[in-house]
Amino acid sequence: MPPRKKKPAKKQPDTQTATLTNTKMAVALAALAISGGLAFAALPAKVNNDTKDGGKCGVNTMIVGQKCKAGFAYAKVECYDGKVFEKEGKCHSRAFWQSQAESACANRCAPPPQEEDNGGEGQEEEENEEEQLVPQQAQEEQEVAFTCTDTDPDNNVFVRGRVEARNEHSFFPAEDRCADAGDRETFGQNTDLVKVSCLEGLPPIDLQPYECEFDCLNGRCTEEPLPDLFQFRGETPTGTARIELYNGFPIVTRQQTPNTNLTNGRNELIRFQVMAQRESINLGAVSFDINPLGVDIRNLRLVDITNNVDIDVSQSPITVNRSRRIRMILNNPESIIGERPKTFALFGDVVGASSGDIISTNLSADTWYHDPLDTLAEVIREGSFQTRFIWSDRSAQGHSEETLDWTNGFNVDIPTTATILSS
Repeated sequence: MPPRKKKPAKKQPDTQTATLTNTKMAVALAALAISGGLAFAALPAKVNNDTKDGGKCGVNTMIVGQKCKAGFAYAKVECYDGKVFEKEGKCHSRAFWQSQAESACANRCAPPPQEEDNGGEGQEEEENEEEQLVPQQAQEEQEVAFTCTDTDPDNNVFVRGRVEARNEHSFFPAEDRCADAGDRETFGQNTDLVKVSCLEGLPPIDLQPYECEFDCLNGRCTEEPLPDLFQFRGETPTGTARIELYNGFPIVTRQQTPNTNLTNGRNELIRFQVMAQRESINLGAVSFDINPLGVDIRNLRLVDITNNVDIDVSQSPITVNRSRRIRMILNNPESIIGERPKTFALFGDVVGASSGDIISTNLSADTWYHDPLDTLAEVIREGSFQTRFIWSDRSAQGHSEETLDWTNGFNVDIPTTATILSS
């Protein structure tokens, strides 16, 4: 089918322009961060009482960045007298950074307007002051300048693009996405797709809304209508034909580990990513085939790399010193939101490594057909031989661990290529 011409984009809010004053920049960055889910925001400057002779006091501009669980870990504030405060460290809320900025800039005021002085001495001092300010302004511009890359500079609605903007303080990645309720409230109810692109100046990333002729899937417009539910056709191991329908479906890919050298101590054994196609899913269990040669592996841990947190799992055995299949049951099933994949890694502490030792680790795929209409507990109870990868499409009303919408990974394309560590 030939590509269809994309529909024209709706108008962007006036705040998202290429050239911005300090105040407009703060408002624009805040709008971009809120609507785009990016890892930074800018807060509009809060002005304290002006001096009687006309000079402004308090906070002139403020930028926060490095988004963390409770808010932001970086702030840069400029007072009206030109004093700049910059801090990077613990995670704090926007309100905390705002209060700190107001306290730091209290009684810091811009000088009142000067009467025109035609005297030579005053003019010379004024010129010298301007010369001294030029390099300071250039330095500030350099500190906030971003370099930006775009994998889809042509804004093709049938291609999912990714933008990365970075400077010495922050890194802001963004991808094209199918519109959610927040996007429709911002851009209009007919918005299906939001594409990101590089923008000269600040903010560094632009958002453009589009309407798709048919549907939006995985951050791009589809070239034909999607069915109401995903259909998977095939045969059970006994040869019985089947058609199964799911609201969403997991896409699993193996990722490269940062290091393949086997050493004593903590080692990353394998890394993989799970994405939900169309609708969100829940992940209940994942299994690994681990084959150590010459070493013991202790304290196995499953880590959510995306959010940098350990996952609470039930597993046995704790120590692996021979070929074993380890099924890790997530005590709190992980939610995989449609357009937001999660990356996971299996770690273990290696003991007794020496030259020539090897560890081979791969994801274990289900080869046995399983009736999808079960609770999580029932699927787990059937054991690691039949239920190695456990998930749910969350299709049951009031979905929980007790609803009948959990199944194994028989239909899921699990990559079983091994990751090899060697010493």
